[in-house]
Amino acid sequence: TSLCARHPNSLALVPDPLTVPDRSSPLVRLALGLLLAAYFVGGLAYLGLRHFLWPRIDDWRPQIVAQLTALVGRPVALGRIDAGFEGLRPRLTIESLRIDDDDGTPALAVPRATAVLSLASIVTGEVRMEVLQLESPRVRVERIDARRWRIAAIDLRLDGAPDDGSLPRLL
Repeated sequence: TSLCARHPNSLALVPDPLTVPDRSSPLVRLALGLLLAAYFVGGLAYLGLRHFLWPRIDDWRPQIVAQLTALVGRPVALGRIDAGFEGLRPRLTIESLRIDDDDGTPALAVPRATAVLSLASIVTGEVRMEVLQLESPRVRVERIDARRWRIAAIDLRLDGAPDDGSLPRLL
């Protein structure tokens, strides 16, 4: 605190509103250094994603198919995967997405699917889509009984009873 700037003869201890924090303080320097380091690390990570990882995403198609098959619990087939950006947001376009039912018939067939990832995914650590566009999807819908349906090879119960958890994992 300093003496009041407007009344130099006053003994009131009022903080001077024009006082700038001391930049030479070790704590302030540390905070600014960490902020600057985080900025550059984030920028380098984004550039790495944009120019090295994302353009080669189709090379990892077998691993992506294996992960999706495990997540859905049904055979998944993917055609070519193209990657790009819409502004700063990563975009994936998948040609020929198919999920097969137990009998091998397509339960879900999409000639082209486009997803634009939300930048909130970076903060939350969860994959969130800002846009999901399915072109001409074909979905197999079956009524199993009065309270159960199978939609795209996923069993849904209408009575509120717990299912196998496939749908919440997908959403």
